[in-house]
Amino acid sequence: MSDLSVARIIAQLAAVDFNAQEDATHFLQLEYPVGELLPDTIDAPYLMEPLHVAHRNKPAEERTSLGLASPTFFVELPKTECPTCQGTRRRVPQAMVALMSAINECALVSGHSKLQVVSFFDDLVADLIFRIRLTTKSMETVLDFELTSPEMDALFGHTETIEWIAMLDHLITRASDRACYHVHDHLLDFDPDILDRDEYQWNDEWDRPPKLEFSPQELYLRKVSPRYATDGDAEDLVDLKLPCSHTKRIALDTLKTLTFDECLSDCCNICKKPVLSVEDCLAYRLAKERREADASVQKNHDWTSLDHSPNSESRGLHTASLSKVLVEALASFEAPTLLCPASLSLTSMDTVRMILDNFTTSFSQTDYYMAHDPERLVALLLQFAVDTPVRDIDGKQVLLHQTSLHPGLVKGLVAWLTRAVNFLAERQCRNEETDHLGFHHHSSMLMYNSALWEIGEEGEAPLEDNSATEMGSLEAAMTETSFIGATPNTLSTRLGAMDLDHQAKTADHDRNVENLAGQEDDIL
Repeated sequence: MSDLSVARIIAQLAAVDFNAQEDATHFLQLEYPVGELLPDTIDAPYLMEPLHVAHRNKPAEERTSLGLASPTFFVELPKTECPTCQGTRRRVPQAMVALMSAINECALVSGHSKLQVVSFFDDLVADLIFRIRLTTKSMETVLDFELTSPEMDALFGHTETIEWIAMLDHLITRASDRACYHVHDHLLDFDPDILDRDEYQWNDEWDRPPKLEFSPQELYLRKVSPRYATDGDAEDLVDLKLPCSHTKRIALDTLKTLTFDECLSDCCNICKKPVLSVEDCLAYRLAKERREADASVQKNHDWTSLDHSPNSESRGLHTASLSKVLVEALASFEAPTLLCPASLSLTSMDTVRMILDNFTTSFSQTDYYMAHDPERLVALLLQFAVDTPVRDIDGKQVLLHQTSLHPGLVKGLVAWLTRAVNFLAERQCRNEETDHLGFHHHSSMLMYNSALWEIGEEGEAPLEDNSATEMGSLEAAMTETSFIGATPNTLSTRLGAMDLDHQAKTADHDRNVENLAGQEDDIL
């Protein structure tokens, strides 16, 4: 892959038959609700209430501040067969067994499958029905299943042990903002009027007051109404009036030092009823997760202004800066579980970590100065990313693009690399004061001054300990070096081969990113 256009790289990836790979990796992509699966007599899917809707903020219309590059849902199927409940004495729904067995079969071959689901209420049987279609390219099969509500409940009984079932349950119940966006997009494609009705239905439910802002310790004290014991020999003891109406006596010092876990687990000595109810614990957990989600959005909001097409103006940079910024830009996609399932977060994916390690290893060998065209640099980095060396199932070294790429990966990589390159182009600070070295803020805007990185070593003293360093001496230590033939490193060689002033531009970056959605089925 030698072309430096994002669109050309995507086209080349689209031509790869991932279902013919030998790495034995199989990805199952989940889609819900798929309106095309509805019976002719049903106009709209039936959607459940978003999980814990009263304890969550309404998902923001502007998604990029959440660090979500794509609302795709998928799992990598395990290479070991999952249980199907066959051979057990208890009765199990045969439709459920058939579905689980079919997905077990998918896991035995490499490639991609798509599990499409829709739910609707059938008046004839007075029950909620789930229609499911499993499409597997590598086996050229399309299988349809129909499960009743009790059968789906039995299926969801395996969420603790089978990942794809847990992910499907997460998606159907809209347990995260990412799931809400996924459902939103599918409803929009099927019928915008249905989407409007669904969103209107929950408008007043999101984030209902009062918000639970108490810690478990504070809530515990509110629940037990402590009073000093009045017995003559009960000095430093308190009586707790528990929610169950029984009384419990403990030492005052013990009450003052109750830990988080002790508050959550404490119960009545007589009836064993917990002091804090399941609802109390859930409300606290969700309030905590919501605060974490809000903090994450606030922390990463500054990066959203960089989510645009890179310009074509040539600029100079050091590879040391590029290495540092790639790390920071990837961290901007971190998302708490209330926003995105942990396994789907770009920052937690093993593939992305390998790509980042490959970048940092390549750039850490030697620092180079280069003139770069931001638009073409994104394409170069994308090409280098999909050329990352990995190990296949037999331990043989292959390139990443020769293996099965998981759904949404290319889109996520483009979003990450675009943020990094735009940051380099737009956030450079030239202030010569030492407190402006490295990453720093101008008001709320994250900026960088690369001088310290360009001569520094790993493990150097923190920035505040370099206060005596003069900017002039730092600049004098920088060496403008040609990339061409400077190192055997693959990326450096490619950087040297870039004729940034004369190479023709291809389709503009915005259109390339938009085309990702249209080509994603073929690529991923």
